[in-house]
Amino acid sequence: MRGDPRRAEAHVRHVARLLGDHQSRSNCADAVDYVVAQFDKTVLAATEGGFACRRGCAHCCQLQVTVTAAEAFHIAGILRRTPGRAAAFLEAESATRGLSAGERLRARIPCPLLHNSECTIYEARPLSCRGAVSRDVDACVAAYVNFQQVDTQAPADRTLVLNIWRMILSIAMRVLNFPVAGYEMNHAVAVALATEDSERKWLNGEDVFASVARDPSTAPQYIQTVERLAMDLAPTV
Repeated sequence: MRGDPRRAEAHVRHVARLLGDHQSRSNCADAVDYVVAQFDKTVLAATEGGFACRRGCAHCCQLQVTVTAAEAFHIAGILRRTPGRAAAFLEAESATRGLSAGERLRARIPCPLLHNSECTIYEARPLSCRGAVSRDVDACVAAYVNFQQVDTQAPADRTLVLNIWRMILSIAMRVLNFPVAGYEMNHAVAVALATEDSERKWLNGEDVFASVARDPSTAPQYIQTVERLAMDLAPTV
């Protein structure tokens, strides 16, 4: 992380307090809304424009998406407000259950949150999706439609900012003794939708995502760093 580390530590403390606020209607929504708002503000300062991404461009929206538990509950809460959308999501989710990232891409199964090639929760989309930008739409077509090994020209600064805010959210969750894990989004959201009190069960220490595949690409060094920083910051929260 660049800059004064005390600023990142302050964000961790704030996110942890939002997650631990027993008066909130949805602790996870409050925490995730804060994190993504800060991410959006940070990338405006850290990255230049000129992206090829446009409304209705959804070539990358058939990739497997990794989310934290908090993000899964946040998305589930949005879907739950419209029962028809929640039911449609659950029906579509069954098509991707158990597929690897490669199998998912080759199957060309679009994200169940899409409608007419537009994200139905765009303002609340997870960090992974916020980080998926490109300067070259032809490269996206080559990579995600033609399965070629090409660089989609995602700016490195945006990836750096994404990793920083994902780590801040992960440390905050770990401070409260929640697992450090990234989950396959579709299945995780389906589990979060299963019962009205699934978020409360998770906040009370129940591992409701035990059956959901974890992202195998999460580096052990990342987990170790989150664990160490959470241990250091826990007494100050």
